[in-house]
Amino acid sequence: MGNWIHLAKRAKENVNIPVSMAYRLFKPELPNEKIGAGELDIWEMCRKMNEDALMLKKVLEDKQE
Repeated sequence: MGNWIHLAKRAKENVNIPVSMAYRLFKPELPNEKIGAGELDIWEMCRKMNEDALMLKKVLEDKQE
């Protein structure tokens, strides 16, 4: 998980538009950390996470489990 973040970071260093990533970022803590570090701008939740209609609420309340 997160093995492709280096590609988003590299893209951000070379373009002046927001960079998003979805691939292999299953736990919200990881993309949140990378967004905070400036390595990523937007996290695209994968299909499996979208199946849970309350996922965004759970993330905001830190109740993903």
